[in-house]
Amino acid sequence: MNEIGFAKLIQHPKIKLLIEDAERELNSGNYLEAVKKSNACISFTIKELEDYFFHRYTDVHSIFAPSFSKAAINVSQNNTPIEINEQNKNKLNYTYDLADELQFFQLVIHNSLRNVHEILLWNVLSLSYVEYLKFRKIAGYVQYNNDMSEITYHRQNKNFDKKDAEFVLAYCINTIIEIESRVGNIEAPSF
Repeated sequence: MNEIGFAKLIQHPKIKLLIEDAERELNSGNYLEAVKKSNACISFTIKELEDYFFHRYTDVHSIFAPSFSKAAINVSQNNTPIEINEQNKNKLNYTYDLADELQFFQLVIHNSLRNVHEILLWNVLSLSYVEYLKFRKIAGYVQYNNDMSEITYHRQNKNFDKKDAEFVLAYCINTIIEIESRVGNIEAPSF
């Protein structure tokens, strides 16, 4: 484990503490916790940089949400157009759930933009997207609260061995050090 003791080089205080926790978890054999905490650090870093670079230009929710909340579909009944919306769909025995379809469409667009953001972000930072995909294949995805005190892992049944946990932690440390060397402060990047 000596090759992974580089957490002290990370500048961001919240990430540094979580990486140090991940290293302790790895050393004590708790591989799931080590992966969760490392994963949260990468996810936090990506979110901060995406917010800075992309969300001020492409906020999917502000683009689609207003129109989706008032959405309606026009159908023809006896060649007379009828607006089907949430208020009258039950009265007309219309079973197509417009709100669900629009919400699904919004989710597809949002996820597609997130994927594009990730690819662009790795290219802007001159980092290997292939290595990132390898990391994601092993580590999966996590969710966390603002102070990263609660981390929810979506693959609880995954059994990680020491090799997986070491790769995830090493990738996390190396990537965050590399990102900080290129952008400075993760929460307020500068080029």
